[in-house]
Amino acid sequence: MKKITYLFAVAALSSSAAATAITWNFSNYGGGDLGSNTKTFTTGGQSITAYGYKPSGAVDLYYKISSASETGLGLADDRQHEILPSHFIELLMPTAFSKTYQIKLASLQGPALGGTLPESAKIYECTTLSCTTTQLLAWVKGPPVTQTVTLTLDSGYRYFKILDLAGGVGQNVLLQSVRSVASVPEPATLGLLGLGLAGIGFVRRRRR
Repeated sequence: MKKITYLFAVAALSSSAAATAITWNFSNYGGGDLGSNTKTFTTGGQSITAYGYKPSGAVDLYYKISSASETGLGLADDRQHEILPSHFIELLMPTAFSKTYQIKLASLQGPALGGTLPESAKIYECTTLSCTTTQLLAWVKGPPVTQTVTLTLDSGYRYFKILDLAGGVGQNVLLQSVRSVASVPEPATLGLLGLGLAGIGFVRRRRR
């Protein structure tokens, strides 16, 4: 009985632990057309699935290479291989793991890189891949060349949509990385934490 109680307490403590932060880096996969508008990236046992779209429909994802002095995930239907104005990438997030993420965008500085205006992008949260229900979370404007924003998905939202806006000429938006923010235990998991501590305390008293 003591052993069962102890194991239950340990299990309760384990299940109440906060999520560990993970970074999905889209700048270290080489370069070129991926041959598909969808790809799943897995790090630390957690997965993000990216989807590429333009107004007329799906478009292949593309890795921009470091030889172009830029890296990140873009779209394959442009010679710059970035996300063009009105084009977008959607990300299916592991919301059971964490709801808050830091999204890093690059190629936002039009004037310094040959454009006429600083680039900008809007990031939405969506309930479905078709993004029938959206909510604007951030409007990211360049310069500088890279920017990181921290965003939290509301309950029921599972996707981020990164939409490029018309701006600089030839310098558009790249997705460089996504990093999870370690989640804080919710009330239910706080209860498990208390139960686990109480169970371990009970076992120790019985042993004495």
